[in-house]
Amino acid sequence: MKDLEKQINTIFTKADRSSWQKVKFGDIAKEVKESCSNPEDEELDRVVGLEHLTPLDIHIRDWKSLADGTTFTRVFRRGQVLFGRRRAYQRKAALAEFDGLCSGDIIVMEAIEDKLNPDLLPFIVHSDKFYDWAVSTSAGSLSPRTKFKHLAELELEIPNRSLQNKVVGLLTKLDDYQEKLLSAQQSAEEARLVMARMLFDNYKGDRVEVGEVASVRAGYGFPHSLQGKTSGKYPFIKVSDMNDYPRLMDGAANYVDDEELIKLKAKPFEEGTIIFPKVGAAIFTNKKRLLSKKSLVDNNVMGLTVQEDRYLNEYMYYFFLNLDLGLIATQGALPAISAGDIKKINIPDIDISEQRKVISKLSDFDRNIDLVASLQTRTKVLRQHLLNKLVT
Repeated sequence: MKDLEKQINTIFTKADRSSWQKVKFGDIAKEVKESCSNPEDEELDRVVGLEHLTPLDIHIRDWKSLADGTTFTRVFRRGQVLFGRRRAYQRKAALAEFDGLCSGDIIVMEAIEDKLNPDLLPFIVHSDKFYDWAVSTSAGSLSPRTKFKHLAELELEIPNRSLQNKVVGLLTKLDDYQEKLLSAQQSAEEARLVMARMLFDNYKGDRVEVGEVASVRAGYGFPHSLQGKTSGKYPFIKVSDMNDYPRLMDGAANYVDDEELIKLKAKPFEEGTIIFPKVGAAIFTNKKRLLSKKSLVDNNVMGLTVQEDRYLNEYMYYFFLNLDLGLIATQGALPAISAGDIKKINIPDIDISEQRKVISKLSDFDRNIDLVASLQTRTKVLRQHLLNKLVT
């Protein structure tokens, strides 16, 4: 990591910016408008919506199958960049590593190869300058959208192809390192889950219903007019925010203050609350997180707050890690979990001292997970530092 930091600082210290070319974004990239009415014939079996793009991630990690049905007709091809034009402040853009169909709220673009190294484009659209421009050119109060013709007017400077290639090399190294960290995180989480199953599934003693020892409630609707603040007193957490925090939620893409709290008629969830998705396909991702500060969550998320004289937050968190939310959800077109479903769950009825023993065994895994998470954050910051030096 230190070697990469040194290379980044060196490459721009030696760069002669007077030789950089002033261009508009439309000079180095173009929108691709390809559609298909019979995707089966072209074997376009993967469908990508905005919900499948993760903020600040250049990889597409999720999609749905064409067999599940879609009304999308916009085609994207391997090597093109997908940019979420609706609510651009969410910073959703990714490099396509396969062919497929995508939402009309996604702009499909590609580099003009004699002007820009194509491998650089997915990183450029993640720069602060590009996102600031996308947000400033968005129109619409409830669901602001930008257009490629507006993005095309962004003025920037680009280096010669030789320096572009060097920057791509550094960005690729950072991305490879980030992927290795993600793999390490997933391995540690799987090991933790195995231990949790051993501890909870083998328990043979008395049990108590969750509703007797904890409060359970859903989150709040979050009007688009109140979204977009990147700092404030309370993080307003959506399911997508949970991707950025492997265990402790201490931030979000959106924030609100007491003024918005009054408008929403909302009561913050306390520190230590366990949150998880309660609606739709997100349930089956089995994400569970702990709030590290008072926060709000949206109405696709549910929060569970324990009675601290009976149970420890971390113990309940570990118990829920071992719980398959998909088995609780109602089946149908839109799977859902109610507060009543959660309250009926039986958990081991053990005293605080026994809970601490369980926590001790599982927290060792979390220390490793938290270490990896901190390295991931550092890598993201370093990548953004590089991008902001490049895109001026």
